[in-house]
Amino acid sequence: MVWSIDITNDGWNDIYEALSDLTEHQLIEAITDDYLEKNIYKGFKQQFINRYFKLAYELYKFASFESLVDKAYNLVEENDSMDNGGFKFWIDKEGYHRYEF
Repeated sequence: MVWSIDITNDGWNDIYEALSDLTEHQLIEAITDDYLEKNIYKGFKQQFINRYFKLAYELYKFASFESLVDKAYNLVEENDSMDNGGFKFWIDKEGYHRYEF
């Protein structure tokens, strides 16, 4: 079961710090997956999805680490989801990329 995020400002700071501890690869993968989950997965063949993922991944590699963290943080706010019990926040809409804070 998914919960809506209901935490203090200090909790949001903890989420930002947790995102800063992730690798560039983890951030890019989560950001790209979120976009695919919201816009591409429905109605497209797997071959197209794989191509889009590779292209988007390559484009995000040009972004600074700070901008990746900011983008992931914005997605956490937008998706507003955490695990039952509140121990892991979700970056992507479907919760494939969950991290503790």
